[in-house]
Amino acid sequence: ANSNVTVVNYWFSTCKPCVGELPELEALNKKLAEKGGQVVGINTFTLDGDKTAISEAKDILSKKGVTYKTLCVVKPTQNMIFNNNTKISDCI
Repeated sequence: ANSNVTVVNYWFSTCKPCVGELPELEALNKKLAEKGGQVVGINTFTLDGDKTAISEAKDILSKKGVTYKTLCVVKPTQNMIFNNNTKISDCI
């Protein structure tokens, strides 16, 4: 049976435990994907749109091998809508 579970992980770049668990979340994403689920990350350190913070978040994600969708917000809005076709592997 398919599972449409989505795990939302809020993290920030200077949080060592947050960064440390990224590989585990990547593994979880692969397991969930087999059943139709996914992990989505939201980097809360970038919510003010700081381009340096966004660059640092992208660097961390790359070094940790994260392939699941991760949201970094350049221009925050109160409401954001995503669907299965939304690609947020690059911070938007």
